[in-house]
Amino acid sequence: MGVKNAYGEPARSTKANMDRYIHLSLRPGAKQAYAYTIAMLAEKNDRHAPLNFSSITAPTLLMWGEKDIWVPATLSEQWLANISGSTLITYPDAGHVPMEEIPEKTLQDALTFIDLK
Repeated sequence: MGVKNAYGEPARSTKANMDRYIHLSLRPGAKQAYAYTIAMLAEKNDRHAPLNFSSITAPTLLMWGEKDIWVPATLSEQWLANISGSTLITYPDAGHVPMEEIPEKTLQDALTFIDLK
């Protein structure tokens, strides 16, 4: 269910994707990494302290699915402002993982971004 919620269009979630997520979640250290990430995000949310990425100095491409129900699109504007010289591309029909849902489009956008830098 979590994987399907990550997609803006749940029909794009294939059995192969589901199997890959299951395989990755069973690898050594995965449960601890998930628990750490959830605890870190919960702490930030409890303090209402958004993540600050202002220390990033490398050219950065933000790719955001507008149907992302896990990380609100409003944060994309904050991160764009935090990361000097960053670029934001949004995808109207994608969710939390646009690179999985629309890999051809996000690859083309990434290659264009790299060519410009």
